[in-house]
This record gives sequence, structure tokens and C-alpha cells, in this order.
Amino acid sequence: HNNIIMPIVGIDLDGTLSESIENVLPASQLERFRRLYNKFRVREPRSLQGRAMGFAMREFFDYKWRHWERVKLLSDDIPEIIKSLSKVAKILIITSTFGKREYIENWLRSNKIVYDDLILATPSEKWRYCGILIDDRLDVIMEAVKHGCYGILLSKREKERYENGFAVVNNWKSVKCLLENVLN
Repeated sequence: HNNIIMPIVGIDLDGTLSESIENVLPASQLERFRRLYNKFRVREPRSLQGRAMGFAMREFFDYKWRHWERVKLLSDDIPEIIKSLSKVAKILIITSTFGKREYIENWLRSNKIVYDDLILATPSEKWRYCGILIDDRLDVIMEAVKHGCYGILLSKREKERYENGFAVVNNWKSVKCLLENVLN
């Protein structure tokens, strides 16, 4: 009996599977954050600004995922597409989202997203866990490509293109077509 090694597809969460955090937070929360950050930026030394931004993002993501039932899927076809991909690849949800694991798992389950594992990793380390990475951040994709991964950038702002080592796609149907070609 031959063991077939399945390719490992890593999929980002925020902005790739779920609506980006900016769309989830009420305008009042975003405005409060901006005011707070601007005040901090003016008063504090640069060395603290990055840490403050990290802290603020953690607070943001915690707020977002605590209210996981309000977080929308990026598109309705995602569960079906991932289910079909799971037949030919191992699916990892790889996120740097700061939110309780159970909230994220609740969201994935309630949206019927099939996956083999949920991994919390920094953006620059996501490539370590997969051979193919789907993300909405170009810097994360470029880091993955630099380490030998195949990268798929999901971006509504850029036009679709295919280059050596990575592709830019606008929607999940394109992700599915691309992966069917890559995996078959």
C-alpha cells in the first residue's frame, strides 16, 4: 500500500477567509483607534510606536473574534471550494490573528470550513507550515515564495496575473481553478 503524500495548503484567515478587520469594526471603534494612535504617535518615541501598534491590533482582533458570529465570510463559495480542495490536499488555517482559538474554531465550524489544523503563526513564519500559501498580504506571500512555497495573493485591488512562484487572483473561484491545475 503506497502512502500518497498530500500537498499542504495554508490559508490565511483575516482578509482571506473572513472579511478584513476594517469591515467588522464599527466606524466609532475605528475612529477611537485612530485618535488614540495619533495621540500616541505624537507623544511617544518611535521605539514604542511599533509595540503600541501591536497592542492596538491585539485589542482589535480580540474585539472582532469575541463577536465571531458577526464576522462574515469573504465569499459564500469558500466552504464548498475548500471542501473540494481537502480531497486532494491537507488544509491548514494559518493565522497571525490575535483572538481566542475557540472563537476562531467556532467561526470556522459555523461557516462549515473543512480544515486539518489551525495554526497561529507570525506573518513572516507562515511559510514554514505549508507548500502553498493563500494570503491577502503581498509581503507574506513574497516571504513564502522566497522560502520555496507557491504563493497565491488574494487581492481585489490588483489584476489577476501568474508569475513564477506566485499568482495574484481576485476571488475564490480563481483560487480553485489555479489549485486544481497545480495539484492535478
